[in-house]
Amino acid sequence: MLGVVCAGKGGLRSVRAKVVVDCSADGDVAHYAGVHTRQGRESDGLSQPQTLFFRVQNVDDQAVEDYIRAHPQDFRPFASIVAKATAEGRFPAPRRGIGLYKTMEPGVWRINTGRVLRRNGADALELSLAELEGREQTVALLDFFRNNLPGFEQVELRDTATQIGVRETRRIDGAYELTLQDLHSGRAFDDVVALCGYPLDIHDPTGSGGGTGGEGLDAANIYQIPYRVMLPRVHEGLLVSGRAVSATHEALSAIRVMPPCFALGQAAGVAAALSVGNRASPRHVDYADLRRELLAQGAYLG
Repeated sequence: MLGVVCAGKGGLRSVRAKVVVDCSADGDVAHYAGVHTRQGRESDGLSQPQTLFFRVQNVDDQAVEDYIRAHPQDFRPFASIVAKATAEGRFPAPRRGIGLYKTMEPGVWRINTGRVLRRNGADALELSLAELEGREQTVALLDFFRNNLPGFEQVELRDTATQIGVRETRRIDGAYELTLQDLHSGRAFDDVVALCGYPLDIHDPTGSGGGTGGEGLDAANIYQIPYRVMLPRVHEGLLVSGRAVSATHEALSAIRVMPPCFALGQAAGVAAALSVGNRASPRHVDYADLRRELLAQGAYLG
């Protein structure tokens, strides 16, 4: 009998199931069930860095927009200011500019600028240390903003994310491994369960480089994700969704974001229900049935 053992307020509890869907994002269930997983890039096993998002208020929106228009050479807002500060050893995070996004509320911006390197988001201690470092970076960045960025002289912290953002941890060894070439060519799959259009977004695991784009790191405008990336190559009765699916380090950088994870989660749930209803392993779910139900639920499969 399949299932999981959970730890909660009532202690340890065994939950049995005919099919298990691992949506832990880190492939936790699959990993502890013995599914072979990989982590990070092929060369050294390092994963993309982690970032703590935060919001700020009291920003002079017009001053920021004026600066951006006056400095078109900055590939990212305030990049030239950051470059000078980095050369002088004054910038508190390994980034090449300020990732900032205006909200609908005047003076309130979302900041994606922190970067915590060489931490394993699938390890409890490493994740805790990343949380600490991410919050220390936030305080240091706010101080830098006030003293260096036009429009941020009176900035205040509004809030931080509830936890640090983890871009990459484990990936299962699946029935099919999605590759960079699949995304580059827009390859069509007979068992497509999701269509995506997000670019490759690889943040350097060891430094300030990376992000979307780059030579040889482009994807087709629309590309497909097949059902088989959610199926462990050997184990039965288990589906893995989210950013722990079977993909290379490069391909994962494009499908690790929220919309693809939503679509994969829907497909995993439908497949699990069909598996139970038909008394068949998820591996033997009839794709025609899966496609029919996904379309009936409003999924777009091309």
